[in-house]
Amino acid sequence: MTTTADTRAIKPRSDIPWRDRPILKLNDAAALLGGVSRSNLYRMQAAGQLVFVKIGGRTGIKTSSVIEYLASLEAIPAGALRDHGAKAVRA
Repeated sequence: MTTTADTRAIKPRSDIPWRDRPILKLNDAAALLGGVSRSNLYRMQAAGQLVFVKIGGRTGIKTSSVIEYLASLEAIPAGALRDHGAKAVRA
């Protein structure tokens, strides 16, 4: 049983940096991944890129899987996006 002293020692979620949280809410993980949709999160989970957990009736994402996914992304070489989407214009 927790006492009042025990609950005072627990920091509110907003005071804990996201990397230090063991589990992230789906919306928090989506925001960290550039605003991807919940559907994309589920696709990423099905592809083995993210690890979901259930706690009671809530679904969360293991923070370690988000960190591993971000670390696995390839960097875009400098200048590669400079002409992205540019169309040739005839004079």
